[in-house]
Amino acid sequence: MPQSNPPPDRPPIVVAGAHDLEAAILKRQLEGIAELELVETALAREWARERRPQIALLVMDHQRDEIVALCRMLAADGVACIMVSRDRDPDTILLAMRSGARDFAYLEGEDSDVRRAVTAIPAEAPAARPHRGVVLAVFGSKGGVGATTLATNLAGALCEAEPQHRTVILDVDAQLGDVLTFLDVPSRYAWSELRANLARLDDELVHRSLTEHESGIRVVAQAGDPEDADLIDAAAVTETIAFLRQHYDYVIVDGLRDFRETSLAALDAADRVLLAMTQDVPALKNASRCLGVFRRLGYGGDKVAVVVNRFQKRAKLDLDTIVDALGVGIDATVANDFTTVHAAIDQGTLLVKSAPHSHVTEDVRDLVRFLGVTRRARRRSWFGRAQ
Repeated sequence: MPQSNPPPDRPPIVVAGAHDLEAAILKRQLEGIAELELVETALAREWARERRPQIALLVMDHQRDEIVALCRMLAADGVACIMVSRDRDPDTILLAMRSGARDFAYLEGEDSDVRRAVTAIPAEAPAARPHRGVVLAVFGSKGGVGATTLATNLAGALCEAEPQHRTVILDVDAQLGDVLTFLDVPSRYAWSELRANLARLDDELVHRSLTEHESGIRVVAQAGDPEDADLIDAAAVTETIAFLRQHYDYVIVDGLRDFRETSLAALDAADRVLLAMTQDVPALKNASRCLGVFRRLGYGGDKVAVVVNRFQKRAKLDLDTIVDALGVGIDATVANDFTTVHAAIDQGTLLVKSAPHSHVTEDVRDLVRFLGVTRRARRRSWFGRAQ
């Protein structure tokens, strides 16, 4: 009996969503090609972040919604995801590819489609895997709460605190995004152009190509006609974030205003989501609804932080009332300083440069310090329970 070839020198392939029968089929189809590690769907992302697999096989037939969400998250972490199913319906394949999967494979058939998909991905030595930057998404509870102001100035404060690290802002609002306007920079390299050239760009070339602000922040946005937004879908968001976190220490995501597929792809990819709100009833009601969606998506207190922007101590809607209504603590406040903030926006500059000693700038710096602490240890949020 001939011996099978030994598996290539790469980490085991993680398998999620497979029942015993699917697991047996996959092991048989990939015998001699790769070692498989069966993981529960709910634990797969944590396992993948510890073990750094190159490939994930995700079986769609039993937990479709959970597997699609997992695919978005793993793909954003740089894992090559292969969706596997017995279902040959075109809508199933389309859903798989929109979730950021590298390929789709039929589980059963005369030929081993799974083997084809796995061997099409070149083996990559674990030591060659790129570093993984931190993704921070700013989500506005409603329009006009200052989410873009927070995103751009958070990036500026990160550059100030850690000048040796690279920071990039991704504006996922491909129709009416504001980042280029707030920073007063032209679009040097459109998002669609970046995506078309992901495989050709090395570390230095991507850094030189992207739009640059005077602070050193790079920007990825889709400028031009609003119709160009059709070029950006959920898969583009997933692929772009995965690419950027390979080349940048901090990826700030702005332009999140709803729960469409593109927004969900960005939220799933984020390490932290900053839910921005203001001290008014519409913002409070929407913030409560957003937190409900985040809970259903499986985001816990270690991922979501509530930030009260334009904070005023004497506002009728005080922090205690907000905490009681939301049922969670407030993680940070950023002072209300209309004159200072809008002067910076009009000049296309950042608060750390235009008003380095203002209260609002210090609050943004505090937000950076808060995020730095929570990456290393748990902390108790203001006026609330432990996060």
